[in-house]
Amino acid sequence: LDYFDLYLIHSPIGGENIKTYQALVDLQGKGKIKSIGNKTKKGLFFWKKGVSNYGVAHLQALEKAGLPLPAVNQIELHPWLQQKEIVKHCRSKGIVVEAYSPLTKGQMLKKPNQHLQEMSGRYKKSVPQLLIKWSLQKGYVCIVKSSNEKRIQENFDMWGWDIDNKDIEFFDGLNENFHCTWDPTNESMDNF
Repeated sequence: LDYFDLYLIHSPIGGENIKTYQALVDLQGKGKIKSIGNKTKKGLFFWKKGVSNYGVAHLQALEKAGLPLPAVNQIELHPWLQQKEIVKHCRSKGIVVEAYSPLTKGQMLKKPNQHLQEMSGRYKKSVPQLLIKWSLQKGYVCIVKSSNEKRIQENFDMWGWDIDNKDIEFFDGLNENFHCTWDPTNESMDNF
């Protein structure tokens, strides 16, 4: 392996984040992490170093240390956990927001929701497809995983249809700070 297109620090937990991130910057300088910034060149999109599960304070600490901002911040993101402060900060700094667990690991799908079922019938799409589409229409890079071939094919059926504004507003109203995984975005800045 000669280089990585994208390399993420998994979380701010464990301390020495500035030192770790500086190591990524050094690897980028050696060509081990490819980067031409967050811009297109001849129609191609290139990534560079990134972070995962960083809150606003963590991102600000990198900037305060004089380090280049990450290209990506991968965070848990779905209608029940919209992380608006982190998303707003990332967008203001040109950091791509990458959404993991957009289907809440199935946890919220197990709860009956008549409106989601009605939407599913109206759009002729599954509820998981609606959740993925919400993420895409919000402008997030969406990471979905499945080992079921039918679901994988469904997950790719995102083109040629959109959720209308009224239904986007419904999804936007579901925010309740529900984490289906851990929450390191509020990790202490001690030993950062």
